[in-house]
Amino acid sequence: MPFTSLGLVPEAGSTKLFPDLVGYQRAAKIFMTGESFGADEALAMGLIAEIASDAEKAALAIAEKIAQQPPKAILNTKALMKAGSHDAVSAVMLAEFQLFALALQSEEAAEAFMKFMSTRGK
Repeated sequence: MPFTSLGLVPEAGSTKLFPDLVGYQRAAKIFMTGESFGADEALAMGLIAEIASDAEKAALAIAEKIAQQPPKAILNTKALMKAGSHDAVSAVMLAEFQLFALALQSEEAAEAFMKFMSTRGK
């Protein structure tokens, strides 16, 4: 995730959601270094549930299993899982937006973008 490499900050709630999913230390390392990761590492971090050679087929199989469950139980479970995080994520997204907007206007970001663009053709 190259945010900091470009002189920016993470956005879209990722500073709340990503550490919640993969742990603070891993998220900090990825955010602060700009390192990328592949499917195997995403699986090991718990970021994804499985790696499928045919993603569409795997998604349809999961959807079929969910569709066989009692609908109200599924809806209520989803609501409960989302209930505690909505306000926290909204607050984080607002803070991220404000810092992202400031970072976009900074000399640091301009220099980082120029450096990034100069290395793209090499």
